[in-house]
Amino acid sequence: MSLVDLMPTLLELSDAPAADVAGMSLLESARREQDGKAGPEDRDVIIEYLAEGTHAPQLTLVRGQYKYIVCPGDPDQLFDLAADPHELQNVAASAGYVNIVQQLRKEVDSRYDPEKLESDVLKSQELRRLVAYSLQQGKVRHWDFNPDPEQRYVRGDFWDALGYGQVRTPHNS
Repeated sequence: MSLVDLMPTLLELSDAPAADVAGMSLLESARREQDGKAGPEDRDVIIEYLAEGTHAPQLTLVRGQYKYIVCPGDPDQLFDLAADPHELQNVAASAGYVNIVQQLRKEVDSRYDPEKLESDVLKSQELRRLVAYSLQQGKVRHWDFNPDPEQRYVRGDFWDALGYGQVRTPHNS
């Protein structure tokens, strides 16, 4: 499954009208598997890595036993998960996998424009750096509450309340 499958799953669970969204309801996927019409190997899983600070986006397509990875500026990677479950041997340049690489690359290119995606990611990062820089000007206010050491794990005015009296243990008579 992929995160894109959550929206169609939630729509189906809530009996909402179907929407034109990416992914497939996990309920539909389970029905297909139960009816013998499809297995887990019949679904593509797309993984996007576009995180902050990356130099280029990484796109991964998992289809059956194959995991194909595209990242502009790096050589393509292909792992045969059946033969190499720990992904130690990149077989993208191996003669026996040429057709698989071509098929998976064609699928990635049909879903994405890698050059435009890279440009969009870098532009977005540039805008966020501007915002981050702007937010660091003047007095910085952190988003999370970071109490002084003596106030950690204590709610209320516990320490000042101690000044009004002492906590005593009862004496056994």
